[in-house]
Amino acid sequence: MVPDQVSIRGILVHTMAGITHSRSFVRSAVQFIKLQVAGNVLFVGAIVGTFIAQSVLAIHPLIGMVVGSALAHIVFFVINRAWVFGSSQSGKTNSQIARFVVFMSFNFLLNIVLVTVIGRMLIGVQPSIDGYEHYVALILSGLFFAVWSYVGLKFWVFTPTRNHARYSRHHALTFERNKEIDARV
Repeated sequence: MVPDQVSIRGILVHTMAGITHSRSFVRSAVQFIKLQVAGNVLFVGAIVGTFIAQSVLAIHPLIGMVVGSALAHIVFFVINRAWVFGSSQSGKTNSQIARFVVFMSFNFLLNIVLVTVIGRMLIGVQPSIDGYEHYVALILSGLFFAVWSYVGLKFWVFTPTRNHARYSRHHALTFERNKEIDARV
């Protein structure tokens, strides 16, 4: 090969790889932004639940956060599946629901622990914030879950099905029986 052809080929391959990588980055960035918008369902559900429990029902705000969050998780799954990750693979619905329930149940319990611990730490620093420590704890917990949830949902719950033919070097091989082999058997 002529050196000029090699360098042009190398440049083209490098450029195409960069374009593919760039598209993947843009797609991931758009998904992350969509997830942050969809994540407001969980945040608003927790805030509204906390407010109703504390102000209307006069019960512990943590109970309201738990109930509000539980209802918001149902809406969150539907939004993520349909809009954020665009998962239209009908055969994977049950496995996605199972993984979503496991992942979000873990997040749900982790959120309760984080809000409780952060709330108590805030009370230790500032003895009386008139009950607002739960709201501050929710905001700080929400910042953590902004990144954590994207990683778990994208790479575990709604992971796209990989097409075997794309990743196998033997995808074009077919098996044909030989008449001689059939005659011996």
